[in-house]
Amino acid sequence: MAVSRCKQCEEQKNTLRQHEDTITQLLEIIAVTNRKLAELEEKHFKLEKDSFFQHQAPRFTVPPQASHVSSMLPRLNK
Repeated sequence: MAVSRCKQCEEQKNTLRQHEDTITQLLEIIAVTNRKLAELEEKHFKLEKDSFFQHQAPRFTVPPQASHVSSMLPRLNK
């Protein structure tokens, strides 16, 4: 009886070891997937930000010289 019990213990140890290995592999897969996801999110954010600023119309334009501004204002000293 002691021999069969030891055999059962060995089988359980082997099964447990296999489960531990499987869990370790799954955790490694999850870690790699999370890293890739973080990289993709960062790339997406940068592309989205660049695209937003490239397609954004300016809200106002500033003339290159101040003399242009004064010529657009109504004459107050007349």
